[in-house]
This record gives sequence, structure tokens and C-alpha cells, in this order.
Amino acid sequence: MQDDDEPNFAKMSAPMLEALGDDAHKWATAFCQFHPVMPYETMVTWFANAIETADAHRARRMRDAYESIKPCPKDTPTRDAS
Repeated sequence: MQDDDEPNFAKMSAPMLEALGDDAHKWATAFCQFHPVMPYETMVTWFANAIETADAHRARRMRDAYESIKPCPKDTPTRDAS
């Protein structure tokens, strides 16, 4: 359910993404402000799932990038800093 204290996200523009962040409650509230026929409970579940899925994909990409880095062999000459 939307609280009376919630900002009207439907009237926001550029700062909307920053205001919503990764909060499924805020995203569902904003979505329902644009589309009042959608049930809030359904939308908060949908947004929570979408946010967690995106986070898992980001974590997997970071892990894959980290694992693809090959360490330098110890006998590789290093550049002199002077």
C-alpha cells in the first residue's frame, strides 16, 4: 500500500532513479503512481525479483572479470620506478 508520506514519483524526472535506488517498495510505489490499476503487492514482488536478479548478474560479471585476470609470473622483470 502507498503511504501518504511517499513522494509523488510520477512527477519526478531526472532524480527519479537516484531517489528510487534499489528499493523495491519505492519502485512499486512509483510504478503504481503511473499505473494505478496494477496491484501494489504484485509490483513490489516483481521489482524485488528484478533488483535481486540484476544484482546477481552484476556479481557474476565481476567474479568472471576477476577470475580472468592472470597473475604475473614472479620472474617477470618489473619496471624501475626511478
